Amino acid sequence: MKKIIITFLILSFNLMFSQNYFEGKNLYCKSDNPRAMELFNTGIETLYLNKTLDKKYLKMTADVFFRAYQTDTTFCDAIFFAGYTKRLLNDKYALTCYYYADSLANNKSIEFKTNLAAEALRFGNEASFKIARRKYNELIEYFPESPEGYYGFAITSPIFEDTDKGLENINIAIEKYKKINTELKTMLYL
Repeated sequence: MKKIIITFLILSFNLMFSQNYFEGKNLYCKSDNPRAMELFNTGIETLYLNKTLDKKYLKMTADVFFRAYQTDTTFCDAIFFAGYTKRLLNDKYALTCYYYADSLANNKSIEFKTNLAAEALRFGNEASFKIARRKYNELIEYFPESPEGYYGFAITSPIFEDTDKGLENINIAIEKYKKINTELKTMLYL
């Protein structure tokens, strides 16, 4: 029973952390610079006020996040959100922003790696496929309990012609997704 409760708490924390992260809370590289934090918080507010994803406001939001990053170039969260808003704009520089964020975070963020890998796949060229595969391998290495890295490896396996490894990884991902769903269902019955 204790194991189930502990597992649920860990899962709840992970889900809550991810949700809180996209609300601008629980940052990976919080800045000590008050101006950078002020700009970042303005960007978060603007992002959530823009429910229609109006391109004009998204561009301004991306610029605010980028200015927060320029104010403190160690602020990985600011450059991540600059990339996130640029991706919403289909801006080619989203990949660059995600890359900087992941580099600055020192393997602390599953969100940075998954977004970077997904954005790299959108480019559809050999160099970007290699970036995606590397990030999926890093997800497996640094976040082995998450199914995302295994799933990403599997979807890139036809590109790299290692479908046997891809099949192994998709099976691992399926088991991890099942485990997450089973643990969540179990907690609902308690």
